[in-house]
Amino acid sequence: MEEMQKSTPLLDGHEYRPIKTCPKCASVFISDNECEGCGYRLTYSPVGEAFGEKSFYHFKEQYWGGQSRLVQYWPELEKKSSKKAKKYLRDIEHRYEVLLTFLLGESEEDRGFYWLEFQELCLELMEYGVSPEKLSIKLNDHSFHGYAPLIHDYLSELEENQSESTTVWNMIMNFQIGGILRFRFLLISGIVLAAMSTASLLVYQYFFLFS
Repeated sequence: MEEMQKSTPLLDGHEYRPIKTCPKCASVFISDNECEGCGYRLTYSPVGEAFGEKSFYHFKEQYWGGQSRLVQYWPELEKKSSKKAKKYLRDIEHRYEVLLTFLLGESEEDRGFYWLEFQELCLELMEYGVSPEKLSIKLNDHSFHGYAPLIHDYLSELEENQSESTTVWNMIMNFQIGGILRFRFLLISGIVLAAMSTASLLVYQYFFLFS
């Protein structure tokens, strides 16, 4: 036993710990949260970085980037019953859940950018038929936590504005002909075509009279 102790000089009472390295690039220059070498985040965050790959903005950019140029130019032609639109809606509904949980929690982190994203996300969800009343259901158990008062007031304001804007005129303008084209789109298209026709006629008359 004594011979073994003499032949192992590392066992001298000091505590030797394995060196912590980055699981992505094996760098030893890491902090408790991320690798200083490659930027890999060592702690998992469901909410992600503001304006990052997990944000609403990323989902929206991907969705509209996959649309045809015609739909990008005329958003009224978007078919919200398509598989792409339904997947987009599921993605942003999940993002709403993540942001809501984050904003209702107790944290010292600055959440201003996430609050702005949350507001824009609510407006987008309303565009796809999700009512403010449905969005506010999960606030019942968080009346006094985090951003709950702000969220409650914001959703209440959206609900009031939605009720005021639901007029006969808006119903007519948003009426979809054949389930695809809105009457508003046809009206705007007619006005644009009429303006272009008038301009073409004026140009023709000008060259006819002065040529």
